[in-house]
Amino acid sequence: MSTINCTLENLAKTLEKEIKKEIKQVQFAAVGALNRCAFDAQKALRGAYSGAFHVRNKSLPRKIEVTKATKENPVAVVALNAPSTEFMEIHTTGGVAKPTKSKAMAIPDKSIQEPGRTSMGRMKQSLKPSNLLKYADTHQSKKRGKVATPHAFKMTTKGGEVVVARRNKADRSEMDWLYREEKEAEIKKSWDFKGVVQKVVDRRMEKYFDENLKKAMATAK
Repeated sequence: MSTINCTLENLAKTLEKEIKKEIKQVQFAAVGALNRCAFDAQKALRGAYSGAFHVRNKSLPRKIEVTKATKENPVAVVALNAPSTEFMEIHTTGGVAKPTKSKAMAIPDKSIQEPGRTSMGRMKQSLKPSNLLKYADTHQSKKRGKVATPHAFKMTTKGGEVVVARRNKADRSEMDWLYREEKEAEIKKSWDFKGVVQKVVDRRMEKYFDENLKKAMATAK
C-alpha cells in the first residue's frame, strides 16, 4: 500500500509553482500579441500615409518602425523614426503652424509647388524665396518691368497681402504669384497616426492574445 501525504506546505508550493507557470505564459502571450499588433499597425499606417498625402517622398513610410515588446519591457512602440520629420507631427494632430526663424512663413502657390518640389517633398533650393529674391535685393535700382529676364520681387497687394511675384515672361502685364507671406497657417489633421494604431489594437489584441495563450499553455513545461 502506498501512502501520499499532502500537507499545507506541499500544497502551497505546488500552487505557487503552477501560478508562476501560468503568469509566465500569460506574459509570453501578452508580449506576442503586442508585437503582432505593432507590426499590423505599421502596415496600416504605411497604407494610410498614401491616402492622406500627395506622396512625393516614397521612402518616408518605410521610416515607420517597430520597437518590439519584451518580457522585461512589455511595451511595443510604433514610431516615425527619421531625422527632420518633426514637421509631420502637426499633420497627425492638426493645429496652427507658426514661423520659428522669421516673422512670417512663405506659403508656395500651387503654380510652383509641383515643379518646385524635390523627390523628398521639399522645395528646390533655387525656388526658395531667399534665392528667388537675390536679384531684386541686389539690383534694387532696376525697374522691375524693364529687366530682360523676369526676376522675382516682393510686393504688397491692394488687399494688404505680402507676396513674392514675378512678371510673366510671355506677357509682362501679367504676374505669376509664387509665394504669399502668412504669420501663421492652419494645418488640418490629415494622418490619424494614433487612431490607426488604436483601431488595430481594438480589433486584434484580444484575438491575438487568446491565440498566443492557448499555444503557450499547450507548450508550457
